[in-house]
Amino acid sequence: MKNLIGTFQLLLVCALLLAFNACRPDEAKSPPTSEGNSTLNIAQKQNPDETEPKLMTKFEAFIADVLGENKAELSFHPGKDSLSNRLGFEGATTIKAYFHQSREKYIRGIAAEKLNHENFILFVWIYPNENKAKTALEAFRTKNKQSDIQIAKAGGLISQASGYIFFLVETCRNTPVGGTWEAYEDLFLRSIYLEGTEVAVFDADCGDEGFRQEVRMVISH
Repeated sequence: MKNLIGTFQLLLVCALLLAFNACRPDEAKSPPTSEGNSTLNIAQKQNPDETEPKLMTKFEAFIADVLGENKAELSFHPGKDSLSNRLGFEGATTIKAYFHQSREKYIRGIAAEKLNHENFILFVWIYPNENKAKTALEAFRTKNKQSDIQIAKAGGLISQASGYIFFLVETCRNTPVGGTWEAYEDLFLRSIYLEGTEVAVFDADCGDEGFRQEVRMVISH
């Protein structure tokens, strides 16, 4: 009889424990905190299309910082300017060129195909999408590799982001903001790309006959 009572008590305790566990919150339903999800969130934060203002706003802000109230711009169709022809940037819908207001009378009074790029601060080729911009930059890379780029000895920095190709103009004189040309290039890259981004660029200094391909890390000031 005692064994029967003991067995009954044991079964009762087990039943109570099972009922208690069934009422507890399901821990498996907690939000996932795996390392994989953490990595995904970081990748999303580094996507400029999702987390940053439009690129046009960013490079226009750079121009505003460099030129201030002296900012002036010119828009024209591709093929109308000698620079696009020399660099081989084809397929763009529009080209924007930014310059100091003091040069406006000269620039607007001359045909686009005769414009000297050294009178400008920045050129921006605008493409319908990112793939077309990448295709144009690849065509430039091939042309540059074949030493078929005809550009004045001044130089510049070329990079691409989304549907844009940028040409930051450099000269054999001082930069528009003082300091070295390398520091000026870094200022531009920080304005366009997120910190920590590795950016493929084509760079040419004063006196160079062609552009060299480099990878730049965007760093804070």
